[in-house]
Amino acid sequence: SITLSAGTVVTATIADLILRSGLDSTDGTGSMTLDGTLQTPAAGKTVTLDLNDEQGATQNTTTGRILAPNLRLLSNSTNTASFSLLAGTRNDVDVIAASTSGFVRYSDLDDLTIGSIAASSGIAALAGITTVNSVTEGAAVAITANGSLTANQPIRTSPSAAAGSLVVGTVDLQSTTSSISITDNADIFADGAVSFTAAGGIQTAGEVTTSNDNVTYNSAVTLTGAVAIDTNTGVGTITFNSTVDGSENLQLTAGTGNIDFNASVGQTTRLDQLRIVSVTNATFDQAVSAESILQDAGSGTTTFTGMINTNTVSGVNITGTNLVLNGGVTTTAAGVLTSSLTGTATVGGSTSNIVNGAVSVNADSGITINAAATLTSPATILLKSANGSITLLPSVLVTSSAANVVFEAEDSITLSAGTVVTATIADLILRSGLDSTDGTGSMTLDGTLQTPAAGKTVTLELSDEHEATQNTTTGRILAPNL
Repeated sequence: SITLSAGTVVTATIADLILRSGLDSTDGTGSMTLDGTLQTPAAGKTVTLDLNDEQGATQNTTTGRILAPNLRLLSNSTNTASFSLLAGTRNDVDVIAASTSGFVRYSDLDDLTIGSIAASSGIAALAGITTVNSVTEGAAVAITANGSLTANQPIRTSPSAAAGSLVVGTVDLQSTTSSISITDNADIFADGAVSFTAAGGIQTAGEVTTSNDNVTYNSAVTLTGAVAIDTNTGVGTITFNSTVDGSENLQLTAGTGNIDFNASVGQTTRLDQLRIVSVTNATFDQAVSAESILQDAGSGTTTFTGMINTNTVSGVNITGTNLVLNGGVTTTAAGVLTSSLTGTATVGGSTSNIVNGAVSVNADSGITINAAATLTSPATILLKSANGSITLLPSVLVTSSAANVVFEAEDSITLSAGTVVTATIADLILRSGLDSTDGTGSMTLDGTLQTPAAGKTVTLELSDEHEATQNTTTGRILAPNL
């Protein structure tokens, strides 16, 4: 072991300072107890701590201190060769880099960079932090800066070949007083949960990949480059606990995990494409603004509680199981609203849904538009349920100003009293009982169907199913042709 007692000061005034324990040994006794001060104040110089394949390095949080431009941490072959250097208001280094086989826990007085350290004193150059040096199980990384924290090199706690079985390679980055900045060079590969917390917010262009583990952004996020977050095919959940902004792409792959946006998205600066590759439940608690919103697959329910706003032709395109639109949708620049769902689609009551492109809502198990909602478009509006019903509750307004309106359902189509469906200069078509002989394809037409332009037609097609009925006091069909 190497022991520095409290009050001890070891200084390399204009050169490097190197501590090595556990030399050429496998007896497990090579540790470091660093309760004094290690310092090398000259520009570009480095403190190196090398545990080889032995025990850990620890530091007394009230008497220990490391003062240097660079801090290089080395160990190999055993997870016990870990670093716990947590004298956070006493340690002051500018750059940290590590290649270890055990965990790295470090805290710093002020600004800190996870970066590159040049070769010196016969020791090879080092970039970023890895805890999988000659081991099959990655260990944890926990870095806290009491100033800004910048990552411009990768962090890896997951073995390159495959994830470990213990899932202990967590990554926790914190800035207690300032911001976290993650460059596009600083991708994170973790065999454990990843968490970011910064009093001044998180600026990120870095990708995060985990082995079915959670990724959590606890503070406001600004995208400074395209970001992809991938928790693999398992249960890892992606959570944003504060706002997300930035004119960049955000791609999320959660496997069978969830995606939770607990604050607004794109309300200061609109996102480019917001893409969900896979998810169980995706939940957006507040308004979302992006150039486009795309979901490739979802096995649960995707819920938008706030207003959706897009401004490109790609608009909103959701593939999955269930979709809930509780805050309304606005698309511009001919942006579409498209869904392909094996479950249900639900539009919240009293919402305004203004779509500047085509509407094509396909939901196999049924479509419900709740009371007093509006859905308008200058293009075709298609609502289709291959195995369920279409229900418009009271006082719903559906209008296409320049194209057909088409409702197609395997089961019933219901227009409640006060509902008005309009194809202003085109045809209006309702089809129930699609491809079925189960006798469930009826129409209840207690609202208004209208297509006022000359020569246009309202078509009601029951296929081989039940009847169409109309409330004699609230139902109405207004058209040149029926």
